[in-house]
Amino acid sequence: MTLLARVNPEEPLAENLLGVGRLSERFLAPLGLGPQGRLAGLCHDLGKATPYFQEML
Repeated sequence: MTLLARVNPEEPLAENLLGVGRLSERFLAPLGLGPQGRLAGLCHDLGKATPYFQEML
């Protein structure tokens, strides 16, 4: 079963988390916080992996 990040477009959750992780890393790299930004981006929507959220979609 593929976990989704949202209804439209039907973006896989893993793809969304990786993209946000990369973006956050780039934004925070000039502050020396690139790895922390990547981790925050990877974790920002983990609640969407719950059965409750997936059923809502």
